[in-house]
Amino acid sequence: MFGLYFGFLPFETTNYNDFEASPLCSGDSDRVEQFLKIECPLTRDILGLNIESDFIVLLSKMLNIDPAKRPEVSEVLLTDTWVRGHIIDHEEYESKVLKLSSFLHRTD
Repeated sequence: MFGLYFGFLPFETTNYNDFEASPLCSGDSDRVEQFLKIECPLTRDILGLNIESDFIVLLSKMLNIDPAKRPEVSEVLLTDTWVRGHIIDHEEYESKVLKLSSFLHRTD
C-alpha cells in the first residue's frame, strides 16, 4: 500500500533494527506524518496531494512494529475511513497524471 501511494518502498532492508528505528513503525500517527512530510515531498509538493490524515492513521496502524497492534484485513476493509472514503473521478485522476508527467519530463 505504501509503495502504491508514494511510488517507493518504505524500507531498504529487512533488518529488524531498521524497522524498530523507523518512525513509520512507531504506531504514532504524528511521527508517521512528520516522516512523510520529510521523505515524500514529491507527493505533497509536486503533485499537490495532501496526505490524508485517515491514510496516515491507517498506515501507522498497519506498519506498527508490534503485530498484536496491527489491524486485521477484515477490520480495515469494513471499518477504516480511508479505505471506504473518497474515490477520485476521471478528471481528477487525469489532472494528477498530467502533473506527474510534466514533472517527470521537465528539462531543467
